[in-house]
Amino acid sequence: MATYGRISEYCESEDWAQYEERLKFYFEANDIQDDGKQRAILLSVCGASCYTLIRNLVYPVKPSDKSFEELCDVMRNHTNPKPSEIVQRFKFNSIVRTPGESIANYVAALRELSKHCNFGDHLEEMLRDRLVCGVNDVKIQRRLLAEVDLTYRKAREIAVKMELASKNVEDLKQTTTADSHGVGAVQRDINKVQVESAGRREQTANLGQSVPPPSECYRCGG
Repeated sequence: MATYGRISEYCESEDWAQYEERLKFYFEANDIQDDGKQRAILLSVCGASCYTLIRNLVYPVKPSDKSFEELCDVMRNHTNPKPSEIVQRFKFNSIVRTPGESIANYVAALRELSKHCNFGDHLEEMLRDRLVCGVNDVKIQRRLLAEVDLTYRKAREIAVKMELASKNVEDLKQTTTADSHGVGAVQRDINKVQVESAGRREQTANLGQSVPPPSECYRCGG
């Protein structure tokens, strides 16, 4: 039976969760559902250093006495220990949008921090509250606080629209300033040309006054 794909050895620079996902995709592609086969494939392709690590982590039990999921749990807890929920919530409730940071990036940072906060069904409620408190813009905060029955989705939409409107106003100001400077430069050029033209006319008039009238030709009298 032909097999699809190939699983390389586990490298410490790779996130274990990602390696585990690749293994499961390999199992799915090749219709490998038996737990014993999945465990055998894991232990045979993970590499010598990874296999040694697994043996040490499950000692005194042998790796062959563990299921595939149990071995993955052992590696997952070793490589990515679960962060403290209290610490993660403290970070979440302390984060404030920095100057110049977009609303979209701030919200993305909030979602990243919320992964290990265990908010459950209250996730969107907590995201809404943190967005209002940490947006770091008085105009946006006032607008959000004035909303009745404010949801996270609505708060995000309002904040993004106000941010975009503010940016558009700044762009228009810069464009108007640049245009006014251009008009001023053109007017200065016109004034300079007018002054130069007046000077040349004055010089010509002075030359006309200083040049003596021509004398008559001795031949034709012209």
